[in-house]
Amino acid sequence: MGYFTTISTAKAKPGKEKELEELFLKVDARAAQLPGLLNAQTFRQQDSPNTYWFVSTWESEEANMLAILENEDLRTLVKQTIPLFETRPEVGIKMDVLSSQGVAF
Repeated sequence: MGYFTTISTAKAKPGKEKELEELFLKVDARAAQLPGLLNAQTFRQQDSPNTYWFVSTWESEEANMLAILENEDLRTLVKQTIPLFETRPEVGIKMDVLSSQGVAF
């Protein structure tokens, strides 16, 4: 397949969860327009409701990097989320997709 997926996680500052989630909707809406993005999901962890996970699948790692580097609107939105995090968001896992069922790329 050749697709590339990133999985990231971060914790919101106490009391900032709603504000952060509202920004996530804006980030996700903008990201959905990016060339090369196949799927993006934002999750809130059930047993730790201030912990968020971000999963995105791209046509390639290069498509992921180009989209981020070339899109000032997205970078501006993402920068607005940073003060709301207790921990710095980081890409913890990079994976090549071998198989996918239920998600149409």
